[in-house]
Amino acid sequence: MKFCQNDIEYFRYRYNHFRPHQSLRWKTPSEVFHDFNQNFIW
Repeated sequence: MKFCQNDIEYFRYRYNHFRPHQSLRWKTPSEVFHDFNQNFIW
């Protein structure tokens, strides 16, 4: 598993930052998370 770690991290990064998701109205998960943090008052 250790030898695959870089590939897995690369996939996760691309999945969350570059790949739009239909269920998120064609936004990336990171965009949705960022929007949520901007609008949510802690």
